[in-house]
Amino acid sequence: MESLCCKECGGSLRPSDIKYERYICIACTFKKRVAFLLSDAFVDNIFTKLWTKGLFRRLGIFLERYEIPLRTQAQMLARAAALLQEAEQSFVRLGDIDEEWLEERIKKIGKYLSPTFFRAFLIEEHILPSENRDEKKLRRRLR
Repeated sequence: MESLCCKECGGSLRPSDIKYERYICIACTFKKRVAFLLSDAFVDNIFTKLWTKGLFRRLGIFLERYEIPLRTQAQMLARAAALLQEAEQSFVRLGDIDEEWLEERIKKIGKYLSPTFFRAFLIEEHILPSENRDEKKLRRRLR
């Protein structure tokens, strides 16, 4: 009988992987997906401006640094790529991005962008302010 282990890492396969004759575990699949999304070929093909290429690559570094699960990284990078493509078409440079525009897009994409991680990244990059949204709403009402 053949071994029922992942050909990449030697880990165990799920019953569905065996049933559908997939020989790579889900963790290795996500690992390959993240590597593809962060590859120079993908980034150079999908983005035309240097600021979006750099921001996308820094997002990958951010996710790795904070040990975000590979499944979440794969989903988030794919959605972030779409968001950044839209930003490329709408803005000339990174400094032109409006906070409200970003918040609207994050809300529209929803949970698949992992909004908490993405906002933390944007705050770390000084694209979004670090103050609480509730504080901002209160400040607007007080004006």
